[in-house]
Amino acid sequence: MPKLSLDEKQLRDEMFHEQGMIWCADCRQFKPAEYFYKSSFVRSNYGHKSYCKDCAVNVRNARYNQGARNKQRHRDKKWKMLQLVGGKCCRCGYNEFEAGLDFHHVDPTEKDITKFSNIGLEKAMAEVDKCVVLCRNCHTTLHAGEWSTTFIKRDGIGWTIAADPGTTRIYADTSDDQRRAEHSRIFNGD
Repeated sequence: MPKLSLDEKQLRDEMFHEQGMIWCADCRQFKPAEYFYKSSFVRSNYGHKSYCKDCAVNVRNARYNQGARNKQRHRDKKWKMLQLVGGKCCRCGYNEFEAGLDFHHVDPTEKDITKFSNIGLEKAMAEVDKCVVLCRNCHTTLHAGEWSTTFIKRDGIGWTIAADPGTTRIYADTSDDQRRAEHSRIFNGD
């Protein structure tokens, strides 16, 4: 908001004291005091907020919409990164919701960032190159120590799990029928 000259300040004072009108900083008009919310900070705009009620709603909506746009931009960036590294959990093949997929750092000592949403796409891609994609369930159980594996570097970007033929784990390169049969065998004792 530009600073007011002495004449403008005097005009604002006169309008308030003589007619009960207050200047709205957003729509730049004089309006009656009842068009403004009260402020606990008495020295600000004669005990009222600087925006009239109509403009306050518009400002609040604009801030809300900016947050929604940021959230969508972050989702789009995650989707692009997931597509480059396979788009599914490399252990179980889960790919139903992208929010259910995490990037697990293969070597935690090389982790430069913890949140991808605050950086540009190029820097995020450099970080993804140090990661393997796991669903939330596999990621949590990996950190809990319930399973372990070795990771191998992919041809493109990122890492994947080294297939171990002697294990009962379900890998992403199996078909849906094989995965269902393996689930049935493990959980039903078939």
